[in-house]
Amino acid sequence: MKVEISENPVEMECIDSIEAGDEIIFKGIVRGFDSHQVKGLYYEVEENMAKREMEIIARETIEKFGVLDCCIFHRKGFVKSGDITMIVRVKSRHRKEGFDALIYCVDNIKHRVPIWKKEITDNTERWL
Repeated sequence: MKVEISENPVEMECIDSIEAGDEIIFKGIVRGFDSHQVKGLYYEVEENMAKREMEIIARETIEKFGVLDCCIFHRKGFVKSGDITMIVRVKSRHRKEGFDALIYCVDNIKHRVPIWKKEITDNTERWL
């Protein structure tokens, strides 16, 4: 289990295990176009609380779904369109538990972790 928050892009690796039948990876990417041209997103993070909550979510994910490992990475600061904002990696024995665990983990990060984002376009900035 590993969690990380950084201003810089990171590719996280989970544990190597001969028990693992799969590794499922989610990469969240800043869309460059929604209803208007998006230059990027600015992520404001309460880092200590965010890391602590991400660790709790990773532990819950491992325990609830019986997966072998769960690693979470999230960016902070400005992230331009097309760049990765979040990576979640889950290693499991079987794909079903891995996919279920990944969905649980990503949904809980979005709902529970104190990270706020501001959308930046050519004309506006707005908190989402």
